[in-house]
Amino acid sequence: MNIKNIEDNFYRVESSSTKGKFYKVNIKEETCTCPDYIFRARKRGGVCKHIRAVIEKFRKKNTSNFEKIKAAIKEHGEIDTAKLLKEFDEDLIDKLIQQGEVIEYKGKLRILE
Repeated sequence: MNIKNIEDNFYRVESSSTKGKFYKVNIKEETCTCPDYIFRARKRGGVCKHIRAVIEKFRKKNTSNFEKIKAAIKEHGEIDTAKLLKEFDEDLIDKLIQQGEVIEYKGKLRILE
């Protein structure tokens, strides 16, 4: 599925059945302009395949970045948080801390073992 970021939280996702037809997905609110979402998924509190595709794209990207963050910390033993924030999104680093994979102490991150 062709997915393009068009602005913060908004993606343009190509229809899998009609080439050249695109739907707008708001990933933050998990909404889509496709008929399946409008007439079915929204009423059930669910999501359509376009929203799922954007979520999956994020999941794969985040998994890769989690590994890169952990590798950078392992390489140095501990690393300055501000240095990592220049390369990676703060939400990703916070998620690793919340999951208990890394710990931040006095502005430094290290792997919990």
